[in-house]
Amino acid sequence: MKRKVLFVLILTMSFISACGANPVASQAEFDIEENTTHETSAVNGIEVASGLFKITLPEECRDSYAASVDANSITIYHKQSKYDGYGGMAFTISAFNPPSSFEGNGYEKVGELTDAEGNLYTITLGYPTEIQCNPDEDVPANYKTLTNLGEKCVETLEGINGATYTYQAGTKGDDLYGEIIEKYKTAAKEGWSTAKYEENNMSPEFANIVNTDGIDGIGIAYYDITKNGVDECFVGPMNSSSNGAAYDIYKIVDGTPTLIVSGGPDDSFYAWSALLINEYSSGEDEYGKYIYIINDTTPDLTMQYALKHDGYENSANPWFISYDEDEGWENISKEDYNKRDYAPEQYEKLNFIPLSKIK
Repeated sequence: MKRKVLFVLILTMSFISACGANPVASQAEFDIEENTTHETSAVNGIEVASGLFKITLPEECRDSYAASVDANSITIYHKQSKYDGYGGMAFTISAFNPPSSFEGNGYEKVGELTDAEGNLYTITLGYPTEIQCNPDEDVPANYKTLTNLGEKCVETLEGINGATYTYQAGTKGDDLYGEIIEKYKTAAKEGWSTAKYEENNMSPEFANIVNTDGIDGIGIAYYDITKNGVDECFVGPMNSSSNGAAYDIYKIVDGTPTLIVSGGPDDSFYAWSALLINEYSSGEDEYGKYIYIINDTTPDLTMQYALKHDGYENSANPWFISYDEDEGWENISKEDYNKRDYAPEQYEKLNFIPLSKIK
């Protein structure tokens, strides 16, 4: 909690700076920040260590960086920008235990670390969300160099004091959803009925797909729609006329694959960057879309808005919008409707793989 508060304060200070105020840090404060750096020279550069892990910076950064280090994190700064009072943050690498406690904090998971006692940590990479150098000048070249080092540092990060680190562990769909995949394989091979699929919290439409196209009528795709570094699992028809349609979607919640949504041909789901779009049809003259964000820490969805074309409700002006599922719909013009709509060609082209080909 202390680390999170510090991170927020840094961002707040940088925001104030960007708005014109420039509270220049005193030399004493800056020296304290520099003196927290656990730095040692190495053959391949400069090693900076926390209590659990170390990263390596190239020698060329020696005079341009400063670091803040505690037991579970390392934050790298552009020294001059920090000294001048603009924040100067380049990136931060943190270890979270329990592993799922990083969710909702705006960090991206990049791997897992196990300490000498066997405790598992999620390792994350985070970047500032506000300007961190003088907004009236060009971004210093050596600041750009530091920010570009974040990805390299988490790739080459090493555990210390008996800790071991695995880059990208716990982030890729192939490693996370094995039990879910086996469940769909079992259902297909045993010929489950629509009722049995539904009893097992799976779209009953998959029973019809298997009856028509066999096990490989079902496709699996992995995509990080929550943008936290961890893949979600999309289950959909391989032979859909709509690109990327998913009927069931899973995400990791507290380390467990958890169903987010379940639908079918008239109630299907699509990814668009970080948004989940639900297309539905309730008849020839009523159809629409709900646009959602998936919550970080739960399987719940937060609706951004919804659109519908409803000629049954209003044949003269059938275009509607809603911002709250409980507050009803209001009429809008066709032009406004089209401005807010997402065309199918904009959806993510997910790489669905036939179910039997997934190991």
